[in-house]
Amino acid sequence: MRILASVVAMVTVLGARAAGWSGLDRLTEMAGRWSDSRPRVATAPPTVAVLAAPAKLTFPGGKPGLPWPASGQAQVQVAGIGMIGHSGGSDPVPIASVTKVMTAYLILRHHPIPAGQEGPTIVITAAEAAAYPQQKARGESLVRVAAGERITERQALEGLMLASGDNMAEILARWDAGSGSSFVRAMNTAATDLGLTSTHYADASGLDAGSVSTARDLLKLAPIAMAEPGFAKIVAESTATIPLNRVKTYNTLLGHDGVIGIKTGSTAAAGGCLLFAAHRTVSGHTYVIYGAVLGTTGTSGTILPRVLAASRRLIVATGDHLHKTTLIPAGTTVASMTTSTGTAAEYTVAKDVTVTGWPGLGYTLSLPAGLTAGQAPTTLTLTTHAGTGAGGEKRTIALIRKTSNPTGTRTPTGTSTATTSTGAKAPAIHYPQAGSQKWKFAAGKSAVAGRTGPLLRYRVAVEAGITGESPKDFATQVVNTLGDKRSWTGLGTWRLQRVGAGDPYDFIIYLVTPVTRDRLCGDTAAGEVNRYTSCRNGNSVVLNVARWVHAVPSYGAALSVYRQYMINHETGHRLGHHHELCPGPGHLAPVMEQQTLGLHGCRANAWPTVDGQAYNGPAGAYGDSATGTSADKS
Repeated sequence: MRILASVVAMVTVLGARAAGWSGLDRLTEMAGRWSDSRPRVATAPPTVAVLAAPAKLTFPGGKPGLPWPASGQAQVQVAGIGMIGHSGGSDPVPIASVTKVMTAYLILRHHPIPAGQEGPTIVITAAEAAAYPQQKARGESLVRVAAGERITERQALEGLMLASGDNMAEILARWDAGSGSSFVRAMNTAATDLGLTSTHYADASGLDAGSVSTARDLLKLAPIAMAEPGFAKIVAESTATIPLNRVKTYNTLLGHDGVIGIKTGSTAAAGGCLLFAAHRTVSGHTYVIYGAVLGTTGTSGTILPRVLAASRRLIVATGDHLHKTTLIPAGTTVASMTTSTGTAAEYTVAKDVTVTGWPGLGYTLSLPAGLTAGQAPTTLTLTTHAGTGAGGEKRTIALIRKTSNPTGTRTPTGTSTATTSTGAKAPAIHYPQAGSQKWKFAAGKSAVAGRTGPLLRYRVAVEAGITGESPKDFATQVVNTLGDKRSWTGLGTWRLQRVGAGDPYDFIIYLVTPVTRDRLCGDTAAGEVNRYTSCRNGNSVVLNVARWVHAVPSYGAALSVYRQYMINHETGHRLGHHHELCPGPGHLAPVMEQQTLGLHGCRANAWPTVDGQAYNGPAGAYGDSATGTSADKS
């Protein structure tokens, strides 16, 4: 082109000399017309990267039901993942000897025991020895002591945590703070510092019913205490020998079902209580299950066995639900933008994003804050959401650039291998994130599909700016799907006919860009951002071109099947059908299941009938990334 421009310039000069300089303007004008005849491509301005995947994801499967105790309160969580569930109330209740968890934690914070050592020596006072007979008469849990007896810090803590010695709590409190009251003040200060907002200690042993807490607070304390190596070692012991005593733990779950601690408790005021920790290994990685069960009812002889049994059921059930899955397969497009050079870029996850969790666990995807127009995202954040204060996980995911295509005035984000209405291979479908919101309607009419039932007429429209999918070809796919005997018209309840732009109609089936999808589905007006799913909003059946081109990860069927599902599902909403759930692992998915959000154990299915009969699942819906509007989103 530079050579051509030079030739034009030379011709201009030579012509000017031959014709006289007065002809220069005319020749320059001719050269300008020649130059302007070249095709020009308008460069799209750069945009800020946006998500091209749902902002909210869900671990596949139905939410687990745990065997919660019939009385009291309970909560279970998995360290690093979050809370799997809770039951009962949330008011502070007496916690009996579970109080000793804070006692032991504070002692070890003030007097750490080096690995392999026993810690300082504690001398039993005459008053502490003299109090033993009275304490025994009151039925307290005790460790036998004698005046002048010398025990190590470790032995005292073993007497406290294994034998649940109330007198050991008092002895340790005096040794650490000079008096029981001073130590209790330190316990309450520590509770405040640790954010235990519903916890108050009245004594160091828990014998006083004024020592109260909640399951939620105790599950904040448990992982902190277990992070102290000396604490974790002691609560993992079944038996210990200390002067005058051979003690054993009350926690008979220890060593079974992965249980590694931590403390039992039982009084008439508190009922049966257990704060527990258990290991569970999933795909070679060991997780810690923490749980608190408080207020199990029964007699003095049954409350402790009952709370142990209830806790074991929760431990086993939680472990059974915990497993690993691929949440986002490698190569999945998760972000898109227009670069500073006017090209479209898509960004995919570099490798499979695998997570360990349980069915129904929620996740949020987010791009880094502060990205500027044209700035490429290199990472994505995946945040686990499993209950307030449950310690949900945050992970950084590496992204790689997938495509870079000249856009002109378009922002292409995908291609497909569909065929045209004539059977020829279709051109690649290109589309911008935000289209013109102007429509190209398919002309003409189709035959009436279906033999009986009310007749509904529909138009078919493609948003201007989408290329490679003409209104005629899009309409052909819609008509072929809705006219199939496996579709809604095969049930004998409806007749459907496509009509042209000037004909009366009952609804319109649109193929739209992601941003226009949000406007037609009502998300924009509600302040929501979706851009991922399709929807039906009133008389608008809105099919997202991003899904039309890319389908969804792990769908397990051809793109043509997913497109048939899109048409049948959203049209089903217009015909009055609501969302349904997967009927069970391995079953065909009902067409009204939100298959775009995952199959939840079912197999892909595009049709509302199977073997000529209506095929349905249980009523219900799975989570969507934008649920604030009245539209049906899938």
